[in-house]
Amino acid sequence: MRENMELLIKKLNKACLIYKKDFLNKDFLVIARKRKNTEIIEINFRKEHFMHLVGIKGMKANDFFEKISLNILSVNELNKLKKNPYINQKLNSFPKLRRLFEEEPYLYNFHPHSTTKVELNKIIANINKEIKKELIGLKFLKTLSKKSYIPASIEDRKASEITAEERKRIICILEKKSSEKDYSKILFRNLEENLSLYIPKEIFISIKKELEKVNYNCLTGEPIRIQNHSSGENRWIGKKDVERFEIQKRNNVKEEIGKVAVMMTEKEMEDYKKSRGIEIKEIINPSNVKKLYIIPVPYYNISDLKITKEMEQKFVPMKDKEKIVEKSIDKGIER
Repeated sequence: MRENMELLIKKLNKACLIYKKDFLNKDFLVIARKRKNTEIIEINFRKEHFMHLVGIKGMKANDFFEKISLNILSVNELNKLKKNPYINQKLNSFPKLRRLFEEEPYLYNFHPHSTTKVELNKIIANINKEIKKELIGLKFLKTLSKKSYIPASIEDRKASEITAEERKRIICILEKKSSEKDYSKILFRNLEENLSLYIPKEIFISIKKELEKVNYNCLTGEPIRIQNHSSGENRWIGKKDVERFEIQKRNNVKEEIGKVAVMMTEKEMEDYKKSRGIEIKEIINPSNVKKLYIIPVPYYNISDLKITKEMEQKFVPMKDKEKIVEKSIDKGIER
């Protein structure tokens, strides 16, 4: 029993470190829409929310956070607290929460009759609501100064089990510290959307610089369509080049998918898909005329790589746009 409690304390400490790094004292502005119906909500993450997210009761929320944060919560103290039967699933979900916000999330309405155990208003979850995956439940909080949402529950389950049918696609998530007045960091954006149509003018002005940032392949100079990296670094290297040059990656980093515009014939596109194991319907008498295709390519940001001086000498500046612009029927993508 004691060993189980000691292991649980270790998991709580790890979750607390993630919470402090990614969420503590941060505000997130979520912009979601379905057709012309746009919804904007703000989520505030504070230390008193941590205890509820991990599924613990029986102590003042701030005291619990401080004890976990300072690693002074004893086994005896933890043993006396009431613990959610799914506490381990909740703790295992913490490392994945940031990715949930960054990978095309959806905003769902909570279904009030789905469970009597929690009182929620909104759910942020994966696009596929039939997949058992981490999700975060939000509770509406109204004060004299503002209206916002707070994180109230972390679940590892199908979104369809606790959500209503109505949902909206999240097109942008902005991030700021609670001490800051204006939003200036883009955590996630749907690259196909014209955000100026949905974001209030004063907020759009504050993030305009981030929106105008151009990410590019620093070995070719080609611009790429990809989410801005949290570090602010806009130079990327393709996964194939990372492997070819045997560039070492930092711990726990993942590739990101960018979109590039390429001119190919139908035969070249067939060969490209075959080389990646994509099932295709073979084209009879493929055309030799080059067309513009938008293809997904995995990249690593250079801030996530261990770049040697020798490798850095291979870097090139971003190409002059005027020399490489190719009109695309798909949202005017430039290569």
